Amino acid sequence: MVLLSLIDGCPHIEIANAFLITDNKLKQYKNPVCSVSGGADSDMMVDIICKVDFDKKTKFVFFNTGLEYKATIEHLDYLERK
Repeated sequence: MVLLSLIDGCPHIEIANAFLITDNKLKQYKNPVCSVSGGADSDMMVDIICKVDFDKKTKFVFFNTGLEYKATIEHLDYLERK
């Protein structure tokens, strides 16, 4: 199983736990949604979700308040392309 290989390759138990918790949460919902702000915490969530969401069912959303820095918008564009 791919999830087990992710966990086995983790250098820290906290990262392995994050994979397990995220996998468990995603299995509880038919159409999960993750809000992304463009900050470091959002980047981590996108990375973790993309690694455990094998069915690619999670939708990522960004709510543009008009107050974001240009660099934040550029970073979000980069994440979307990736």
